Formats: sequence, structure tokens, C-alpha cells
Amino acid sequence: MNDIRQEEFTLGNHGICLTHFSDIDFTKETDEDFLNMFLKTKFFSYDCLPKVVKTNTDLTKNYLRPAFDENKIFASDFKTFDKLNLVNFFYDFTNDKNMGEEFGNEIRQLWKSLSSILVAENSDKYFLLDKEWFDKGDIKLNDPEGWVYTYYLLLIWFDTENNKLTVCTWWYD
Repeated sequence: MNDIRQEEFTLGNHGICLTHFSDIDFTKETDEDFLNMFLKTKFFSYDCLPKVVKTNTDLTKNYLRPAFDENKIFASDFKTFDKLNLVNFFYDFTNDKNMGEEFGNEIRQLWKSLSSILVAENSDKYFLLDKEWFDKGDIKLNDPEGWVYTYYLLLIWFDTENNKLTVCTWWYD
């Protein structure tokens, strides 16, 4: 993983952080084995943090950790989607009738940014983890982050043809 690139989209307290890794060697493991290995590396625990967290030198500012405890999540916790079913999941997510109008509009604006990236991706398998799939206090959720975030999604996909891996976190705090 020689090249790491990040891009971020924010709107109010909504945020999306994409971390792109290139020069990945996928040939030795299944996707699930590779994902399990990746989740236990500094590439996941540190490099995927938003830039503002990694560059913070002001000790009076405390940033939330990720919602998921990287030591307790595994590939088996993720739901696997192809691109069409992933887009359908996000369509439902961004059009939830229980959201207020302003909140929903903000989520849909961020979805436009993310969907334009996903459309161009060359992957047939996407791994998604949603904090809503866990009960409050679950050991896989960091405390207090598990209940502080209104929503928190972790999406990981591989482009094995081009030796790339992308991690996407999408949250509202």
C-alpha cells in the first residue's frame, strides 16, 4: 500500500471520508480474509481517520473516534452488496421519510458526491457496516461514539483489477 489518498465531503455535521489505497496485492487471500487482515492494520485504524483528526495538535479539541471498535469487527459483521444493491440501499437510506426535510436534503447532497465516485468504480463487491445494525452497548461499538453518532456507515470495496482498495466512512455527529 504505497499510495494513500484521501478526499472528504462535509455539510454541517455530516461527513464522508474516502481513503484510497493503491498497489494492493489481493492474490493471496479471499476478499473476506483480506478484509479481516486489513481491519487490524494501521492503514485502517489510523490512515482512514479524517485529516482533521490526524493533524489535530490542539489538545483542547477532542474528536470522536470511529463508531466501530476496529479490534472487534470482522468481515462477517459486514453485509455484502453488488453495486446495484448498494445503490438501492443508499437510495432508501437517503430518502427515509423519518428524516426532516433539511436533514434529508443534506444527506442527498452528500450522496450525489459519493454516488458519482461509486459509478466510476470497478468493483463487484462492496462491504457495508451500519451502526444501526447493532444494539446500543454492543462490544463492536466504541463508547460513547456508538450512541453519539446519529448515523455511521463504513463501506469498503476492492478493485482487484487495478489493485485498489477504498474505505468510506459516512457519519453525522
